[in-house]
Amino acid sequence: MSGSVIVMDNGSGSCKGGFAGEDKPAAIVPTIVGYSKDESAKENGAPLKATFIGEDALHKGGVLSLKYPIHRGIVDDWDDMEKVWDFMFTSALKVNPKDHTVLVTGSAEDNTKNRNKMYEILFEKFQVAGMQVAVDAVLSLWASGRKTGIVCSCGDSLSHIVPIYEGVLLSEAMVGLNLGGRDLDSCLAQLLSEKGYSFIPQEEYASTLLKDVREKHSYVTLDFEKEMNLSASSLEQNHTFSDGKNIVLDKERFRCTEPLFEPELLGIETPGLHDLVYSSIMKCDMDVRKDLYHNVVLAGGVTMTAGFGERLKNGLASLAPPSINIQISAPSDRAFSAWVGGSILASSDAFSNQILSLQQYKESGLDNIPLFSGIF
Repeated sequence: MSGSVIVMDNGSGSCKGGFAGEDKPAAIVPTIVGYSKDESAKENGAPLKATFIGEDALHKGGVLSLKYPIHRGIVDDWDDMEKVWDFMFTSALKVNPKDHTVLVTGSAEDNTKNRNKMYEILFEKFQVAGMQVAVDAVLSLWASGRKTGIVCSCGDSLSHIVPIYEGVLLSEAMVGLNLGGRDLDSCLAQLLSEKGYSFIPQEEYASTLLKDVREKHSYVTLDFEKEMNLSASSLEQNHTFSDGKNIVLDKERFRCTEPLFEPELLGIETPGLHDLVYSSIMKCDMDVRKDLYHNVVLAGGVTMTAGFGERLKNGLASLAPPSINIQISAPSDRAFSAWVGGSILASSDAFSNQILSLQQYKESGLDNIPLFSGIF
């Protein structure tokens, strides 16, 4: 794949990497860096190496201190982010970054300082041939085949509502919510602890185990109070961990996801996702609101939860004018739709004219970053 454009979608939970023109990422690496807690620790008789990335870090569990370089959609540890990128290039994709142009995603809430840091590291450390940073929500919309719509994206540590009209991001109407899958996992942990389960051996590793439980067993209910009145036995599902331990889940299956629509359950004083989508649409010009209601696009792994789309539609319908026909688009690849949109963009004829080359960076720094609709 020498010379092909590499697309990297940087998520709080995982970094997706692959080549432009493909329909799915070639590698998905958990955005986690693990450091040995004990310098004298050994593995198979040999000293344990100091740093582990992605799945390697997760598999070591409690012997490592786990770090997440992206928090609430923003990179807050660039040294660790650099380690994840290095692992993606050399180990996951097995490429020399010097041979490739790179399209990197950034959060709609990202700022110029963070964006510029991406350029700095990828050009100066990795010497990529060229690069561009694109808004993840815009790419998710493109992946759905649309230029107009409102993206409801829910990832590992952040949810955001991003309206886009004819390819232009309507930044003044964007709404963010500091709540994501990791928060739901913490909620699930609390609910299970109330039932007496104490199966988590290490706190830092807990989120990984709980994420697996949540993704396999949770759902979003249309009527929370009605569901709470059901018998627990009618909702029971078993989950067995790799060490053979077993837990039984019932009402926590939907209670752990309810904060998406009732954040106050976690002590977060903000409206739920349906209210935020409505609020975002109402901040837009009246002429575009109908088109946005007709094109609500889901993105991010949390939106894969059973019942999510139906609950969002019902909640939005309770707020919108009765004459409005609300359409929810839930693409099957929405867990990595930003990457798919990046693959489409980076393989287009126009993309080659919209990048900053390494030579241009050396000559003028970041003064002449090419810009086009919806792209940083």
